[in-house]
Amino acid sequence: MIIGRINAGSGDPAYKGNRAGAVGRVSSRGVGRLSAVEELEKVVSANLQRASHLLQAILQKAFTGELV
Repeated sequence: MIIGRINAGSGDPAYKGNRAGAVGRVSSRGVGRLSAVEELEKVVSANLQRASHLLQAILQKAFTGELV
């Protein structure tokens, strides 16, 4: 029974079509997730830059005596 499944799957055109469809779906999901990750990277990068500027402003006020 297992050998029949292996043989049918290895040369069956319907199996290959399903496999190609599955690969396409996985690829589409991967591309979608990759673009979401890239968008998050942009947001994180912008927030890190903002935090760095805020830190510098706080340190400047602290060392000039303006921070109470």
